[in-house]
Amino acid sequence: MIKLDQLKESDKGRDVIYYPGYGDKEIGRLKSWNDHNIFVVFHCNGEWDRYQEYTGQSTKPEHLTFENEDCEHEWVKSRCINCEELWEPADFSGASEGDR
Repeated sequence: MIKLDQLKESDKGRDVIYYPGYGDKEIGRLKSWNDHNIFVVFHCNGEWDRYQEYTGQSTKPEHLTFENEDCEHEWVKSRCINCEELWEPADFSGASEGDR
């Protein structure tokens, strides 16, 4: 999740991953934000260097993460919604009672 209160002007133009919890992830570019939403440009005919000329879509911050950033895992049913890593419970089958 991107936190609105931590965004800086230098974040404009960064690539983001949009994932609302269903369907495919989509990559876009952060254009701007307000007190409630982040505006992201998707599908600008491959002209990413001109993304500012395209209309940004309003997205919820909780549906966005920065691309190529160390993942802050958000687990939903044993899968991280940010990077799709699977969570596997620890195997304590060979551990003694004191190790658990």
